[in-house]
Amino acid sequence: MTNVKLLQKDAITLDRFWDIANDLFHSDRQIDELRDGCTEDKVNSLLVNYLTLVCEHCDQLTTPDTEEQFYNDISEYVTCHRYYRSNMQFCVRKMLSLLTYSVGCNESNLGLESDMLDNVTREQVNESITVNEKLIRIIGWILIVNYQSDKDALLQILKDFNGFETLAGVLSNYSRISRNSNDKDPYIANYSPYFELFYELCKNYEFDSTELDHVHSQLLEYLFESLEVVPKENNILNFMKFRLLLVLNEQFMVSQFSSTADSSYQIENRFFIKMTEDSQRFQNFNEVLILNFNREQDHVIQILMLKVLYLVFTTSHTCGKFYINDLKLIIDIMIRELFNLSTVREEALINTYLRVLYPMILFSSIKEEGYKRESISEVLRYLVAAEQTSETTKRLAERCLVLDYFSDRYGSPLITRNPAPYILSRENSSQSSVVSEIDSPDSPTAPIDRSRSNSSVSSQDSKGLHRKRPPPPPPRRYNQRNGSELMLSRTKVANK
Repeated sequence: MTNVKLLQKDAITLDRFWDIANDLFHSDRQIDELRDGCTEDKVNSLLVNYLTLVCEHCDQLTTPDTEEQFYNDISEYVTCHRYYRSNMQFCVRKMLSLLTYSVGCNESNLGLESDMLDNVTREQVNESITVNEKLIRIIGWILIVNYQSDKDALLQILKDFNGFETLAGVLSNYSRISRNSNDKDPYIANYSPYFELFYELCKNYEFDSTELDHVHSQLLEYLFESLEVVPKENNILNFMKFRLLLVLNEQFMVSQFSSTADSSYQIENRFFIKMTEDSQRFQNFNEVLILNFNREQDHVIQILMLKVLYLVFTTSHTCGKFYINDLKLIIDIMIRELFNLSTVREEALINTYLRVLYPMILFSSIKEEGYKRESISEVLRYLVAAEQTSETTKRLAERCLVLDYFSDRYGSPLITRNPAPYILSRENSSQSSVVSEIDSPDSPTAPIDRSRSNSSVSSQDSKGLHRKRPPPPPPRRYNQRNGSELMLSRTKVANK
């Protein structure tokens, strides 16, 4: 199969471009060659020639107003072709290998000392980076269009063929190349498909420590530092960064609490480490979180945000770092949501709110304020008394009501009996978040010592009561999920 003959840059028009593309896929010669069998070698040649054609002429054929339509059209053209559809796994694997190659080239080029290069070499390096960035953008568009038409199949291919590692590498390349630019985040539009795909991949599958090791600290630092406190509707790409950080935190949490003591490698929560090692970074991220916490309607995103709050309120060096006004806003949101959510259809989300409310009252500075005590107790008592409330929800609500927050300075406790501890066995979940009471906040960043977390050792408070530390909301138990309901499945495990 012959390679496509590219035109000179000043000779191409959009109509001529599509003529070449059609000739590439539909010429008599190509049809004759493919009639005897569409081998992987032939599909490889077709795909590479098409990517080369687009890469060579995309700059000439687009303007800021037309580039989105152009990339969508070139992506639909190839992903709808029968040769692509019948060989989708091979095509995606080929594009993943091209991405790995392009990212590797860029990493090498960006590692060169520009001042040590002569003008010719410097120009060659810049040209190489430019071509790689074009290819990354084109493949990103093709993958996202493929995802939109065949979500489950594409995600499965990415899962099975090192897609996590490749996408992590592409986004690490994004952080490196953006840091080397004088403009602020000039490449974000090129990488938005990868933010979407990486988020969906993390949302639908669990990844182990060796895979998560490809999420480099440099990428996390750049995501935190480039995050802006703006509403989602004002900057959707900024929200995609925020959402990706949330789901990466969950991946680290799940990996830690799914690991066993004899695991060959246990990874620390790099998200939490990078978020908390700089006070300005911590405050900025939590401003973004609170902004979205008050507005977000997607239950998946709500639970991911609650998981971050859980870590903050159960970690000794962060539980007191929230401003009191922010804590009050979180309490107001929780009261609103707990009253409004259905105890039947949205039980999992209710339970997650309760699991976060407990350490928040116990450890944050809100406990000194007595803020909205009556309103909080009212919604908790409502959950305890509601006819359709599950036993798990009642137990979690009662666990909150027996806290000193509701009794010491205000009279007798609202619930006079201690709720029985409820520990879910590892046969049902790697960890339960429905436990009795907590002694003190702990650090979630280091790999979990399973011998300690599964032991019966407990500490005593000033009243002599034995209190156990709570693990986080239970990790999901499904390898793949489909939409919000499957995303919530990891919380529903504890309801059994």
